[in-house]
Amino acid sequence: MRFQEGKDHCARIPGFNLIMLKTERHFSLMPFFSKNVKQGFINLQKTDSGRLQWGDGSFMTDEEIEKHVKSTSSPLYQVHEGMIREFSNENDTRPFLCQGRILGTW
Repeated sequence: MRFQEGKDHCARIPGFNLIMLKTERHFSLMPFFSKNVKQGFINLQKTDSGRLQWGDGSFMTDEEIEKHVKSTSSPLYQVHEGMIREFSNENDTRPFLCQGRILGTW
């Protein structure tokens, strides 16, 4: 599926969203994600102001970007080869994972 189709698919499941890797625990899942699906969409986009924003509206910190993001020049992001990497063609298709909310948090 394309990026927006993946987001829409996850949003149709009550309490779910396209996966966000927001904590060190989440980041530790990247090798598993990369090993099993090689690359896949995540709910991270660059805003008009140039900041990386998760699908829930929170922003990625400079420390997280430095540690986990390969490049920040594109508006759309994926997990690929254990890192968060950009992709520029929103019509590209990739696998994706939906993430459920647990006790009101992502």
